Amino acid sequence: MKFLRVVALILAILFLLFCLVGSQRAWFGIIIFIIGLYLQKQYRKGKIQFSKSRYIMTLGLLAAFILTLTSPAVTQPAKQTASEAKGADTAVKADEEKAEEKKAKEAEKKKEEAAAAKLAEQKKQEEARKEAEEKRLEEEAQKQAEQKRLEEEAKKQAEQKRLEEERIKKEQEQAEAAAQEAERKRKEQEAAEAAAAAEQAQATESFDNCTEMRKVHPKGVPSTHPAYESQHDRDKDNWACER
Repeated sequence: MKFLRVVALILAILFLLFCLVGSQRAWFGIIIFIIGLYLQKQYRKGKIQFSKSRYIMTLGLLAAFILTLTSPAVTQPAKQTASEAKGADTAVKADEEKAEEKKAKEAEKKKEEAAAAKLAEQKKQEEARKEAEEKRLEEEAQKQAEQKRLEEEAKKQAEQKRLEEERIKKEQEQAEAAAQEAERKRKEQEAAEAAAAAEQAQATESFDNCTEMRKVHPKGVPSTHPAYESQHDRDKDNWACER
């Protein structure tokens, strides 16, 4: 019930405001309504015994409605002439056409602005795409240059390594050749020294008899020995001073 009373009160207030907009004379009905509302509040609080406040509120609503209908401001449009009504319609139509034209211009302007914004956005995207493509090409070029540099460096290192290996190999070959040459010279020198020693021995080694020879060669010497002498080979068996 309380909810319904609140809804009815809100509707009554809206109705009174509507009447007030239509005519200032509706204030009289509003005052009657407010008085009835005040009396109802006092009755509910138990301060007065008057229980007919609702009739006063209803009377206020009716008075506001009747005064609004009978107001000159409301009845005046009905007394307008046909020409005035036609002129008003023409003015309204002209205003509507102006409003439609203005609306169309605004719509066209918005459309042009949207097209310009779209074109600017497309241009911006195209510039961003070009910039990204240029950046990608630059990075790719840098990458290729770096790869080429690394390949050249690796090739250079490999060439240096090959030259170093060849140098080491050449030095080793030279060292081996020098060692072989030194060994050959040493052997030649030893052979020459041995030959010289043999010649010297052949030239100097000589014994007067077998007694002296046996001191150096206890078993004697063959005919191929430099100390061999036929006078010491009594039995002529090509062995001198044998025992």
